[in-house]
Amino acid sequence: MLVGTLRKAGADTEVWAWAGIPTSGFWARRMTHELTVHRADATLAAGLPYEVAPDIAADAIDEWLQLWSSRSGPCRMSRLGS
Repeated sequence: MLVGTLRKAGADTEVWAWAGIPTSGFWARRMTHELTVHRADATLAAGLPYEVAPDIAADAIDEWLQLWSSRSGPCRMSRLGS
């Protein structure tokens, strides 16, 4: 359902986002990485091997660097409440 909704919306549709990247493309990328992490966690907990596709792994690192270095990223947001 989420994949279909995001595809229908297109990557550039403006939506709410906590990271200052208010597009449906942000959510498609974010959910890809969330799903990858949780699937790896469950698979490894079951004692099974799991490999992340190199392009997904590289994009996850790129996303993390973008989010944590942006003016509106989680680091900056958490400091606002302090």
